[in-house]
Amino acid sequence: GVVVSDGTLLPLMTELADVCRLSHYPQSDDLRTTLWRQLPPIAGALGKRRFKALYLDLFVDLLARNLDERSGMSQLSVHAAGQCAEDLASLIGPGVFRGRLEAAGTDAGFAFDRVMEERRRERAAVGAAGRFREGVGEMFRSPFGPPMTV
Repeated sequence: GVVVSDGTLLPLMTELADVCRLSHYPQSDDLRTTLWRQLPPIAGALGKRRFKALYLDLFVDLLARNLDERSGMSQLSVHAAGQCAEDLASLIGPGVFRGRLEAAGTDAGFAFDRVMEERRRERAAVGAAGRFREGVGEMFRSPFGPPMTV
């Protein structure tokens, strides 16, 4: 694989975060949605320590703002931010991640708790639907929705 030094990557990631903070152009929400989908794999590739030490703080305030459903951002962007928050929390630890979010904004910790609770409910509902349908037919698991019996 290609190894990129922090001296090269840090300015690029800073520029990316700065561009994503802007919202005066029509595709700004799409860009943030893409960022939230791609940031967890980037963080994983950089490694927990390196990402937490150098890159997390570049995005945490933007992520905290995007987690808030009242932010005026699209539901797609809010959902992607929630998934990103869950993935990053699992990478660096939920307590550490929540602490960084709280430092970024007053309601960010509560927004994170709300997102995590929603994710738990979604997983429980999908699990219950799968258990209910077992034995009826063969289960088909789509990456785009709940399990279906075929």
